[in-house]
Amino acid sequence: MLADGERLTDLRLFASQSFRCGADERFYGLGHRPDSPEHRGHTRYHWTEEGGIGLGLDAPLGPHNPLPNGPSTTYFPIPYYVSSEGYALELDSTARSLFELCSEREDAIRLETWEPAIGITVIVGERGPDGIIDPLEVLERASAVLGRPEPPPRWIFAPWNDAIQGSEEVRRVAAVLRDNDIPSSVIWSEDWSGSAPTDSGITLVPDGWIDREVYPDVEVLADELHGQGFRFLSYYYPYLIEGTEDHDTARREGYLLRDANGKELRFFCVRDIVGQPDLSLPPARSG
Repeated sequence: MLADGERLTDLRLFASQSFRCGADERFYGLGHRPDSPEHRGHTRYHWTEEGGIGLGLDAPLGPHNPLPNGPSTTYFPIPYYVSSEGYALELDSTARSLFELCSEREDAIRLETWEPAIGITVIVGERGPDGIIDPLEVLERASAVLGRPEPPPRWIFAPWNDAIQGSEEVRRVAAVLRDNDIPSSVIWSEDWSGSAPTDSGITLVPDGWIDREVYPDVEVLADELHGQGFRFLSYYYPYLIEGTEDHDTARREGYLLRDANGKELRFFCVRDIVGQPDLSLPPARSG
């Protein structure tokens, strides 16, 4: 996270490590990457951010397109990959990091992290009788070392459906699904706090308050959907937009996140400059 006015060049503590890249080596993983499941020749940042939406892959940096841009923008970065050469690699860091996967040089991988030291865990697979390393065997070894997630609930694996623009429209979509025996475990209504028209459709109004004109009975609606076997999910925007009453109140009361020097931190999200409530403060949590 960059403070107001801070530039990339202001951050001088980082570490980097390079090693050989195989001529035909391929890389899989790195968390949620919407453009490609394989990453050879790519530069991949690990930094949870939503930026540059709709601007294209090569848009210049600016107030509405902070670093990173394009395919590196991700909600869920994981600094871990599995290589076609039979090993898995994890960068042991939660700091902002960078993977150059045969992109700066065709024969080199370079890892970088915004910390003064770098740590790497490498898990190598065992070759079978045919001389080939099974990637599933590498995954099994890696997960035994790095940890395995708990299996998610069964409803995660059923189809999810989006239904927006008000309580009655959500009820209509739910009825179509159930009346026609269409498998579905989730109704997703991300516009619960309202929306506004744009040239390409609508955009969310992320003020954190239920839009009672559009969803006047959202509590009743949720109960109805639960009774029909749906999970009712929404989209929450955990920021306060500069210039709004909520942001002004949080600033006045000292609820906004600050750096070690007490300077208020400002972020870019979607199309707004925002502050983030410091939820380590009990008054900020209670409202």
